[in-house]
Amino acid sequence: MSHGKIDILDLSIADWKAISQQWAEKAGGQALGRADRPCLEVVQACQVLAMFWFAKGETKRTNVHTAIAYRASRLLHLDDASKTAWSAHKELGLGCFWACWLTRCTSQENSRFPGDCWADVAGRPLPVGADDVAANSRALYLDEKGGIIYPDRESAVGFSSVLIVVQGLWWEVQNFGRSIYGSRGTPADWTLQYCILDKKLEDLNLQLPGWDWGSASRGTTSPSAEEPSRMFSLGYLYELCNLYLHSSVVPVFSCLGQTRILSQPMLQLAAERAWEHSLKLTTMTEQYLARQSPISKLWPMIGYGAYVCAAVQLRRCLALRLLDEQRLGRARVHLQFTGGLMRYWTTLRPLHEDMERQFAQTQVLSHTLQATAPASVPVRAGDGQSPFDTRDPAFSTELTSSIQTYVADEDVVESSRAASEPRGEYSEMVTPRELPQRIAGPGDPPWAGAQAQPPPAQVWWNQDSGSLGEAFGSGSFWPEDLGFLMDIA
Repeated sequence: MSHGKIDILDLSIADWKAISQQWAEKAGGQALGRADRPCLEVVQACQVLAMFWFAKGETKRTNVHTAIAYRASRLLHLDDASKTAWSAHKELGLGCFWACWLTRCTSQENSRFPGDCWADVAGRPLPVGADDVAANSRALYLDEKGGIIYPDRESAVGFSSVLIVVQGLWWEVQNFGRSIYGSRGTPADWTLQYCILDKKLEDLNLQLPGWDWGSASRGTTSPSAEEPSRMFSLGYLYELCNLYLHSSVVPVFSCLGQTRILSQPMLQLAAERAWEHSLKLTTMTEQYLARQSPISKLWPMIGYGAYVCAAVQLRRCLALRLLDEQRLGRARVHLQFTGGLMRYWTTLRPLHEDMERQFAQTQVLSHTLQATAPASVPVRAGDGQSPFDTRDPAFSTELTSSIQTYVADEDVVESSRAASEPRGEYSEMVTPRELPQRIAGPGDPPWAGAQAQPPPAQVWWNQDSGSLGEAFGSGSFWPEDLGFLMDIA
């Protein structure tokens, strides 16, 4: 560099990692220095810096910038153009507000909404993106339940509006999972809420007339020029909402040491639907990678979704002793996915490392089960479409890495302990110190010492967490346990 000019050689040898850090430090100092005099530029700067620090794994800084951005957007009434004095920028301000709201909804534990996520935005106009202009002649609004209010029959929904609805549903299913883990409510309350959320997810197609979910799940463009990675991420998030909801009530998937929450038929249906959505996510991932589409443009939440998907598939196949090299090989696509994403989002590294550990241990355990299964207890074969079709109460399926938390909350001490507290009369979560320190060998069949029949109130198999060995009995996975100290995403 000479005389203030930059040539190609300077660009190729520059240490952009160090330069970006310096830029972020300087921008953060200026933005935080003006935080008590909020303006649109402060909101924009804090929102961008939040994503930068999240990618770097600086989660405390992420949380601070996110909180300031959202609070400033509310103080400036960016969500209500009628109260602003700068109407020329009202669309820009509205877009900034919704960006802040979306970020808050990513992590239910850190959203800090006074009620539910929809209370803050009911009656507010939805944003209109550059690719949505042709689709919307008049503004759309949200009601108190997150439903879209159409001003006329000709109004169509665009990408930005669909993203807001799906992101709000993501917050709702997270809140549902936390209510179960925190024992907030009764089984009757949880059953009702589960049915309501299931209905909302199923009816989303009716609420969004003209929206092509097929193109969203495939990551293709139709009919406008949405970026394929953005469309794929949106479709993936919708499927993740379904997978998260259904797996959260199934003990073998969620490691919930709770007595029966749903009736036996409902629990079976939830297990089947979780399995179906995990397979759909696997197919979506395979197709995306086959097209050699850019992983760098995907949302970081996709990495968490891959973790949940892999966990559900491994636990189900191990529970039914259906795991073979073909199934294990197909599930590894999620490990490949997170491996690519963590290159751009450092905060995904602990998830990827935990997945590697689980895949390695799964392979060992599957070989052990096949070698030690007596003739009277044959290894199951076939498609195994229902985890209930060959129920073996003596076979433990506890795989205690919890899939219920995307972003840990450091403010609330109880959140990091919730998974280790006893939840059920017949089964309870255990801490790593209470678990066996070795993998079960040929002399230790997995059903040894188990009860002959399950307790009457227990669903599926017993939840003894030690029977699948050390890697699947290391205590519930909360991100902070692996250094995944994330405040917000």
